[in-house]
Amino acid sequence: LVIADDGLDWATCILRHFLLAHLDRLRFARLCESADEDLAVRARRLQAEMGVHVEHLDEWIRRLGAAGAAARARLAAAAARLASEVDMLFEEVDGQETIEADGSYPGSTQQMIAAWNEATSAALTEAGVAISAAAVSADCHGCRPRRLCAPLARHLVEMGQARREAPRA
Repeated sequence: LVIADDGLDWATCILRHFLLAHLDRLRFARLCESADEDLAVRARRLQAEMGVHVEHLDEWIRRLGAAGAAARARLAAAAARLASEVDMLFEEVDGQETIEADGSYPGSTQQMIAAWNEATSAALTEAGVAISAAAVSADCHGCRPRRLCAPLARHLVEMGQARREAPRA
């Protein structure tokens, strides 16, 4: 879903951003409670900005739902295209159990899924579409670096290395 081609379809683009913004807002909320105080402080700085993005995208989803039959049909088609990818947003990364257990990333995937479903449901329902997430099987690997394009995978490795070398940079 993160790197999926939207085919320059406005409804798909807005819906994808809506789904991801809600996820990011919840991730930042978790990071704000991190036992790693430096990480928590950095996340708190961005949390309000995440809220602005979510509110803006919630409004766009509502507008598309209220814009008439053609717009609702495009939004429904976008939901049908993206719904099968939503669960992968919650695929656990290698080492996630460790950072949850040590408090660096407090909470759990199940809590995230429940919170995300709750957070997205009002705007989606108002727009006349439904998408919900469920936990993926532990042996399912669909969207993490092992399946990313080479340039993005290299970039993620470089970002991780930079954080380890200069955590306060």
